[in-house]
Amino acid sequence: RLNLAQQFALASLVVIVASMTVVGWWIDREIESGVTRRTGVTTALYVSSFVAPHVQELAREGHLSERSVAVLQGLLRDTPLGERIVSLKVWGPDARIVYASEPSLIGKVFPPTQGLETAWSGNVATEFSQLGEEEDVLERKIGVPLLETYSPVYETGGKRIIAVVEFYELASDLNRQLSEARLRTWLVVAVATLFIFGLLFGIVRQGSRTIVSQRSELQKRVED
Repeated sequence: RLNLAQQFALASLVVIVASMTVVGWWIDREIESGVTRRTGVTTALYVSSFVAPHVQELAREGHLSERSVAVLQGLLRDTPLGERIVSLKVWGPDARIVYASEPSLIGKVFPPTQGLETAWSGNVATEFSQLGEEEDVLERKIGVPLLETYSPVYETGGKRIIAVVEFYELASDLNRQLSEARLRTWLVVAVATLFIFGLLFGIVRQGSRTIVSQRSELQKRVED
């Protein structure tokens, strides 16, 4: 009982909306991945430049001296670094924490996470943390969005990775920017979807009207 234009409208609406939803979701994920990774890598270079000089003894020993621990603790107090980083951990090669903002974690061994393994392979890993790991005791108490980053620390003058620094960065502003980017993305997708649907429907409706007109004319001639 539906004419050609109505049939097309129903069928194309489902297909176009489903397709544009997939495209919008993919763009959304790419934006989040790109922004978080760029932010994480940039901050990782910044943090590593502060941390690396004070953990070089790990190239020779399996632990940090009291002096190095005191220096690392001072990095997060009354410094520009401490304004951005709320928690810091340094991991040894045996998945043991050799330094942590939460002193009770120092010396403990935890199952290596994917981010930790990625850092040991020489790459920076960053993501919005779900704070579901056993060692995330301090971070869960903060109660705000955090960007978790793992960054390799190299031996001075060499290419050997001697430690991995894990840090948590306040991500409220980043989360807000991503929300605004998502909103703009979905608005563009919605407008594009309506434009494509309207354009195609207009073409088909014109064709449908022509067919209906011709059919009516043919029916009239048959009756004559």
